Amino acid sequence: MVFDRERLKKLIEEQDALTGMRSAFQTTRRRQRDNAHLIPDLETRKERLRKAKAESIANDALFRTAVERLRENGFRIELANDEDEAIKILLQEIGNEKTVVKSKSNISKEIDLAHRLSERGIEVIETDLGDRIIQISGLTPVHPTGPAAHLTRYQIAEILSEHFGRKLPSDPNVLAEAVREELDGYLSRANIGITGANAIAANEGAVVILHNEGNVTRCAQSRKKHIVLTTRDKIVPTLDDAINLAKLQAYYATGKVVSAHIDIISGPSYTADIEKKIFKGMHGPKEIVTIFVDSGRSRLGNSELLYCINCGNCLLTCPVYDIIGPAFGSIGHFGGIGAAMLGRMRSPREADSAGVFLCTSCGACREACPVGIDIRPDIYYARGKATLEGLLSDEQRTAISSIKNYDNPWMQPRKARTKWAGKLGLRSEGETIYFPGCSISLLRPDLAVSSVQLLKECGIEPAYLGDEDICCGSLARKLGQEKLFEDQIRRLLLSIKRAGAKRVITSCPGCMTSLIIGKDMLAIQDLKVCHISEVLAELPRTRSAILEGGIRAAYHDPCELGRGLGIFDPPRIAIDSIKGVERVELERSREDSACCGAGAGVKSGFPELATAIAKRRLSMARDAGVKLLITSCPWCVENLQSASLGTDIMVKDLVEFLMESRIPTRAA
Repeated sequence: MVFDRERLKKLIEEQDALTGMRSAFQTTRRRQRDNAHLIPDLETRKERLRKAKAESIANDALFRTAVERLRENGFRIELANDEDEAIKILLQEIGNEKTVVKSKSNISKEIDLAHRLSERGIEVIETDLGDRIIQISGLTPVHPTGPAAHLTRYQIAEILSEHFGRKLPSDPNVLAEAVREELDGYLSRANIGITGANAIAANEGAVVILHNEGNVTRCAQSRKKHIVLTTRDKIVPTLDDAINLAKLQAYYATGKVVSAHIDIISGPSYTADIEKKIFKGMHGPKEIVTIFVDSGRSRLGNSELLYCINCGNCLLTCPVYDIIGPAFGSIGHFGGIGAAMLGRMRSPREADSAGVFLCTSCGACREACPVGIDIRPDIYYARGKATLEGLLSDEQRTAISSIKNYDNPWMQPRKARTKWAGKLGLRSEGETIYFPGCSISLLRPDLAVSSVQLLKECGIEPAYLGDEDICCGSLARKLGQEKLFEDQIRRLLLSIKRAGAKRVITSCPGCMTSLIIGKDMLAIQDLKVCHISEVLAELPRTRSAILEGGIRAAYHDPCELGRGLGIFDPPRIAIDSIKGVERVELERSREDSACCGAGAGVKSGFPELATAIAKRRLSMARDAGVKLLITSCPWCVENLQSASLGTDIMVKDLVEFLMESRIPTRAA
């Protein structure tokens, strides 16, 4: 494993260095909420963008159209297969120039443009304020459009004071003015400017770039040449699609409904005012060169990873990025999508180094993404490849071995999982099967017993598979062991069908997801899969106790149960049935719920990270004045409970809470 535990521990210990980043991210989220009403057709725009991306990615015909139209409009087109070819082309285009100015471009960071050109005696000056601060300081950026978001004004003042050799106050206006004066000199002298592209309209042959500082326009207007360094995935069918993308990128990157500038460049400037003849380069460069860099993207085919518009909104809610920042992901794509892309574009070892095994598979990034990218299939794919190279942690390797040998990930003998049901006299066949899952059966057997008792109160007499009850393979799937998962879920579902089941009720969201996937895989039509909270929402109220003194409680939405399966209301209905409970919503709940940190093998492979994420979730409960945090996932319960030790917050499973809140039946 490349991403070793010692490196991770150090990052967790130093997480306070990201306080400024978290504050900046919260500011962006607040601005998004405040301005959402200004884009009433937001969902329609997102659907349109996703459709445009789906039509464009890996579309060779559209790429040829884009190249043809760009050339017709006066662009010169160059193609680079990899980083080395891109640098070679850039050196040829730059020629004898010793200084070039540059605006924001993610592919330029991906190919390490500034460093590689500087090795050849060419000074590359970043002209975005944040990028210039990062360039001067030598620090790592934290966001594609807010690279210096982790730095306070005081830290920036220190960096710039050292750079300029004079003491600068921490006034943002003074700091911006100092950098602006320096950049003005470079911009006025530069003959060559390099920019990226937010979108390229194929039909019109136009490059669209949005920016707030005005520097892109000045880079693009360099006297001699404008170089557009970009990738094929920036191409969309029409200019309307490109403008829609620009609007969404502005909103999701900054919270603003439109950026200060949107440049549409359809060729070099020209004039026809002398004898109606065309003369190029009236104001600005006579040449515009567009370099399309592949850099491994062709290996992705039509993967939706290439739908990414680099707005960075996924980072604002990523639980892993919240703790370790840019150590998660790659320099071209921060966060989980960066790790996933490296798994497809590069090697399993590079993906591992970028943190592919750190992803909790919470799905918050998909919820935040304006294009709805789901990185999880690619994360699991990369993990599977990494496993073949022996990159699983010892703990995760043990869990996989345990599933193969004992039908559970806990290294427990098979007979141990059925002990909880020993005295309950449950049938082995019936229309309704209760499937507790490995964690409940082996780690919290009391909850399995309580679940059966509560189901009986709902008028359900569940059957139990007994010795046929095995692991569903959820953890195996999330660690990239697809064949093992398929074998496990096939065996389990065949046992369920042999038992005559029409319905399965499970306590674990991960198990529920596995059962649904397996049901579709085997084309099983006549089997309903439910989570126990859906049934407990109908629990008879006749034995609901009134909690004396009252308690302020909140429900934590498990990622897989909520965002994954859309089950939000049933647990809340069940909690609200208990009088004396003041239930409040946490700062992040329902679709926006914050992850507990335990999912997708992170708890077993990186317990320190899982605990750090759980503590962040508990801080939200503390801020809301919550004394009791209720949830409905065994992984969430275990991780949040262990992280809550030493605090005044109790963490309970929904079944445990309801059972404790029932009025005991009197003996006859």
